[in-house]
Amino acid sequence: MSEDIIRTYAINVLWITSLMLPYLLFTVHNKFHNKFYTFLRAMLAIILGWIYVIAYSIGANAIKQVVLVQNNKAIITSDASFAFAFSMGWILPTIIVVCVWVFFAIKGKRNRV
Repeated sequence: MSEDIIRTYAINVLWITSLMLPYLLFTVHNKFHNKFYTFLRAMLAIILGWIYVIAYSIGANAIKQVVLVQNNKAIITSDASFAFAFSMGWILPTIIVVCVWVFFAIKGKRNRV
């Protein structure tokens, strides 16, 4: 029972980290004054967020396979989660970065007035 809680906790920590990584990479020490550097930070945050989503997919799949082996169940290897993360994993980091950029753009305009 406690092993299931630990596995669930590990997967949740990976997922929350994959959501926070693009936000932190984009906002830490970013003053949003120079649009070119802000764009470069946005691209870096999206690319690293995408890579982390792929790593999350691999890690969650490995944890799931360990559980199946311990329960003596048949292991069905599927690359569907990896393929989905590889092809669509950039969407969530992009949404996070765009929302943060819009938020700080609106906040910055209000502070200037």
